[in-house]
Formats: sequence, structure tokens, C-alpha cells
Amino acid sequence: MGLLIVLTLLAPFLIPASVKEWARQVDYNPLRLLCNDDRIAAYRNSLNMIRAHPVIGVGTGAFMKSYKYYKEFPEYRGVITPGEMKAHNNFLHMAAEVGLLGLGIFLWLLYRLFREADRVYRALSDNYLKVAALSCAVCLVSFLVNGLTESSLFYSRVAILFWYVAGLLLAFRNTHSSWNFSQ
Repeated sequence: MGLLIVLTLLAPFLIPASVKEWARQVDYNPLRLLCNDDRIAAYRNSLNMIRAHPVIGVGTGAFMKSYKYYKEFPEYRGVITPGEMKAHNNFLHMAAEVGLLGLGIFLWLLYRLFREADRVYRALSDNYLKVAALSCAVCLVSFLVNGLTESSLFYSRVAILFWYVAGLLLAFRNTHSSWNFSQ
């Protein structure tokens, strides 16, 4: 653990000069280091949509059609985003479509899901099942972290994986320690 802290503190001095120059070009803005200007513009435009309709949003599935009406002029750092696009952030996209009320309900659902995942993990006695349940929970967390820079819950082919893994995780509640997988 100590080595990790030391490496983290030394990292700014060990990175190549080209990376340092690039960081200077983006004004050392951590958000610009993680995302490009197009996404930051989309985030800002999404926030405009949320400000205009904070409680119930613009409507389910209406983000892309409504996006052009909430664009800043000029957009962030002169970027020009298309008239129809996704927010590139699950949480901003959801808040814009179903409002802060809908986002709050989704966050409550996630809280309940992970609280139940913890209960399931602690109740399992079989080590294989514990690892499988923990893997499902970590998979969901990684999906949500990815959702900070992508609207993955709004692509049906990708979102189904999230809900499938959530269901699989909850299905571990129905397992019994008496199961024997070798039979």
C-alpha cells in the first residue's frame, strides 16, 4: 500500500515530457484530461436541459430530439456538437430525460441493489458462489463507472447486460449451501 502511495506522488515527475506538454495544452483541467471537449460540451448542454426541466425531465427517449434546443452558443471551447446526440453520461442523460426525481429513484434502486448484493454475499457459504456474486457486483460497479463517460444504459443491446447481471446477482438469494455442483 505504501509503495502505491509513493508511486502516485512520484507519477507527475516520472511522466514523459510529451504528456506534460499535452497536460499544459488542456490547462491541467482534470475533466479535459479524462474527456475530450466534445463530451464536455455535451455535459454542459445536458445540464442546460436538466436546469430547464429539473423535476420530470424532457421525457423518456426524448433526449436526442431535444438536445439541439439546449445547446450553448457558442459551445464549450468553440466545439460544435451535432443536433442529435446522447449525453455520454448515464446519469446526466437519465436526469435530462426523467428529471431529478427519476434519477433519484434510479439511485435508490442502485442503493437497494448493492445493499442486497452485500446481504447475498455475506449469506453465501460456498466460496465459488461468493466469488460469482462478488464478480457480478464488481461488474455492475464497472458498468456504472463506465457510464460516467458513456450513455451505455441508453443502448438497448448494452443495457440488457447490466440488467441481466443485476438479475443474476439477485438470483444468488435463491441458492442453497446444500447444492453440490459436482453431481
